Amino acid sequence: MKFNSPFFMAKVECPVCGQINEFENIKAGAYTETKRDTDFCPRGVIWTNPEFQNMNPLLYFMATCPSCFYTHEFSQSLKEWKKDRFFATHQLNLIQERHKQEAKQEGSVINRLGEALDPEGHPFESAVIKLLLGIYEEKLTGEYNALDVGRYYLRIAWLYRENWEEKDSARKVNRINLSSLEKSLKQLRSHFQDYVEEISDILTSVEACFPAQMGIAEIDQKKDQLKIRYLRGLNKIKEDISSLRVSLDELTDICAEKQNLSLDSEPENIKTAEELIPGKSLYIGKNHLTFANFLSSLKEVWPEIPLNEYEAMKLALKYYKQSYQDAEDISQENQRIQAAYLIAELSRRVGDYQEAESYFGEVKRIGQAFIQRNQDDVNKIALAEKIVALAKKQGKLNMVEAEAQV
Repeated sequence: MKFNSPFFMAKVECPVCGQINEFENIKAGAYTETKRDTDFCPRGVIWTNPEFQNMNPLLYFMATCPSCFYTHEFSQSLKEWKKDRFFATHQLNLIQERHKQEAKQEGSVINRLGEALDPEGHPFESAVIKLLLGIYEEKLTGEYNALDVGRYYLRIAWLYRENWEEKDSARKVNRINLSSLEKSLKQLRSHFQDYVEEISDILTSVEACFPAQMGIAEIDQKKDQLKIRYLRGLNKIKEDISSLRVSLDELTDICAEKQNLSLDSEPENIKTAEELIPGKSLYIGKNHLTFANFLSSLKEVWPEIPLNEYEAMKLALKYYKQSYQDAEDISQENQRIQAAYLIAELSRRVGDYQEAESYFGEVKRIGQAFIQRNQDDVNKIALAEKIVALAKKQGKLNMVEAEAQV
């Protein structure tokens, strides 16, 4: 590990196969966030060591055993799983049994995802894969934590968003160049029309000087070389105008064709996997040339694989709502307020404005009640106050967007 590395190593025994693995932990203060999106997606991540500036911290959110591909959120509960008696007594045997049974199957989801991991060569793809492995593992026994599954899908949505924006910066340059070309072409066509009108005036003037009834043969006979030169010159101008008109038409067609190939007019939220993921970003076996192809093929086996930010948000919303309604996975009031807010905000982002309005109202109701009950404890209500304020702001935005759809 490099001397100025933002990581420290932690040894963890895999609960499934027993292998001792070393995983990288991000040191406290290794990076800062300049801001967060309204669904809490980190923005403007700045690493203290600039060598890691292109690295997304979410790559280290999950820990995957390189031997059997067992994956779990890299939390304190994973590091100390041996001390958890309930886990060892009631959960471990079932996890081991289901995981090993799945891993034995040729072409299983776990094996296909695990074998595709390449953190150094393809950090974005590997971060998505590790989160998918964590979700699959969580649901494998049938006794899953819906809140955790929602959290993992939300982070996949964040990864897709970041990856799209990185590619979109190149698209913006392309749009600027295309816009400049179209503007220049429009000006050229305008000048061309002025030019054609001026030439027309000159033709009229020249023809007035040399009456039409005088043919070229008569001019040759009278050796009137002046008119011959005028006529030849004007004919050349006519040919040039015709050629220029054809060239301008070709340029216009090229711009139109380029515009049709651009992605500017596509829906903002619904991006295909091919758009979001570079075409040659990851090679997997002989049958799947790209990461997009790979995920699409896995989706046939496991439908809950999101191919874009929109699909990931929809799945996150599904499991957040399940956890909120069951109330089994949410033990703290602050956590419940935050979950209700995320349901509202994700509903808004996917276009379900009515649902969003309902949950924004829920956030204000339970949040303000919590604040009122704990008004003497400033630290306890700090987060709730922020979320309630954010819910009011996003609730207004939701109303504006809903009215715009009418």
